Amino acid sequence: MKSSQFTFILLFVSPILLANPFADPVSFERLSQAVGFEQKFAKKSADLTASPKAVLSLPNPQSLEAQINQAIIEQQWQRLPTLLQAYQQQSHYDITLVHYALGAFYYGQQRYPEAIEHYQAVLEQQPTLAYPRFDLGVMLYENQQYRQATEQLTMAKANLAPSMQQLTERYLAKMVEEQSWQPDFSLQYVRTDNVNNASSSSVVNINGRQFVKDKTSLPQSAEGFRYGIGVSKAHNLAGNHYLNGSVHYSGVHYWDNQDYSEQSLRFSLGYQYRNAKMGLGVTPFIEQNWLGSPRYSRQFGTTLHGYRYLTQKWIVSSRLTHSQKRYHDSLTASRYNGFQNSGALTLRWQAVRSWQIFASIEANRDQTKEKASSSHKIGGTLGVIYRWKNWGSELSGGYAKRNFEGKHYLYGYQRVDNEYRANWSLWNEQWTWKGLMPKLNFSYVKIRSNMPDFYSRKNGEWFLTVEKRF
Repeated sequence: MKSSQFTFILLFVSPILLANPFADPVSFERLSQAVGFEQKFAKKSADLTASPKAVLSLPNPQSLEAQINQAIIEQQWQRLPTLLQAYQQQSHYDITLVHYALGAFYYGQQRYPEAIEHYQAVLEQQPTLAYPRFDLGVMLYENQQYRQATEQLTMAKANLAPSMQQLTERYLAKMVEEQSWQPDFSLQYVRTDNVNNASSSSVVNINGRQFVKDKTSLPQSAEGFRYGIGVSKAHNLAGNHYLNGSVHYSGVHYWDNQDYSEQSLRFSLGYQYRNAKMGLGVTPFIEQNWLGSPRYSRQFGTTLHGYRYLTQKWIVSSRLTHSQKRYHDSLTASRYNGFQNSGALTLRWQAVRSWQIFASIEANRDQTKEKASSSHKIGGTLGVIYRWKNWGSELSGGYAKRNFEGKHYLYGYQRVDNEYRANWSLWNEQWTWKGLMPKLNFSYVKIRSNMPDFYSRKNGEWFLTVEKRF
C-alpha cells in the first residue's frame, strides 16, 4: 500500500538534517567527524525552513503511517519501534516506509551500519528519490566512507533545491580537502643552559672518592631554533579503509654549539580502518638521524594506533610501537644498538565546550647491547586545555620512573631515575597571520637519579613557537 503522506515526507524532508542541525561537534584534536555549518534545513516545496513541524500537515493523524511520519519529524525515536511493529502486523504495509523509518531510527542512535543498510534498501525500491540519497551520502560521510559518500551526494545533487546543492558542495569539497596533501610547518626559538643534558655537579663521588669533571662534562649552553616541515595524506581506498602516508623533516640548529645540532628525516606509509566511532591502524616507518653533520643513527619499526569515542564527551586512544635502532659509529653501535617497545593509553574528556581534560599512562622498554643501558620506564601525564573567546592555553604535568637493568660500570649497582615534567602554552587565535599561529611556551624537566653526580639535572626554558597547518 502506497502512502501519500509517506511520499510527501520522503521527497521533501531530510530527517538527517533534522536530527543533526550541524552544531559544532565535540573537538578531540585531529579526530573531528562532522562539518560545522549554521543552517538548519527542511524542505517545503522549493523553499527551505527551520521549522519542519509547520511544514508538514499530515492528514488523518490517527493512522499508523501518519504517526510514523510524525515520529520521524519530531525525532521521537522511542515511539518508532512500537509503531513499526504494529504497522508490520497489518496485512498490507509499505516496506519502503519501514526501511526509511528504521534508517532514521538507527541514525538517531548513531548506529551507522544499520542506518546505511536501510537507506540503501529505500533507494533500491525508489532510486529516483533525491533527499533519501542525500541523507545516505551524509551518513556515509560521517561514517568515514568518503568514496561512497561522494558517489551518493553527486547523484543526489542535481535534484536538490539550490540551497541544498550548496550544502552538498560543501560536503564534497570537505572530502576532497581531507584527502589532499596536508602540509605542516613549525619554527621555534631555543635557548638552553643544558644542551648536553648533564648534571650540574662538578665532582663525582664514587665509593668515597671524588673525581673532578672536565669542562665538557658540565652543562653547556646553546642558542638556536627548532624547525619542522612535512606533508601527510589519507586516501580512502574503499568503504572504511584508508591508506596513510607522510614525510617529515625536523631538527634543531644551534649556531653557537653546532656539535649538538640534530636533524631527522622520517617516512611512513600505513593502513587505517576508521568509522564514525573508532579508528585502528598500523603504520610502518623509517627514520634517519644526524647529530652535528655526520649520520648518527637510523630507526625503523611499526606503530599500532587506535581511538574510540566512548560517548560524545569521552574518547580513548592508544599507541603501541616497536622500533629497531642502529648507530653509524661502530663503537657506539656495540653498546647501544637494540630495540625499543613503547605504549601509551590516553583518555580525554570534553567537560564543557571550553574545557578538555586528558590523562595518559605510558610505558617504555629499551633494550640495548649494553645491559647497564637497558631500561624500562612507566609513568603518567595529566593535563587540561582551556579555551575562552580567542584565547587558548594548555597545561600538563607528568611523572615517570625509569629502572635500568644492569649494574653501572662505575657504581656497581643499578641506576634508578625519577623524572618530572611540566609544560605550559598560551596562544590567541586573533594573532594568526596567513595561517601562522604563534604560541608562548614554558617547559620544565627535572630528573632525580640515585647517581646524582652523573644523571640528576633540571632545566626550565621559555620559548616561542610558530606553527602552520595549511
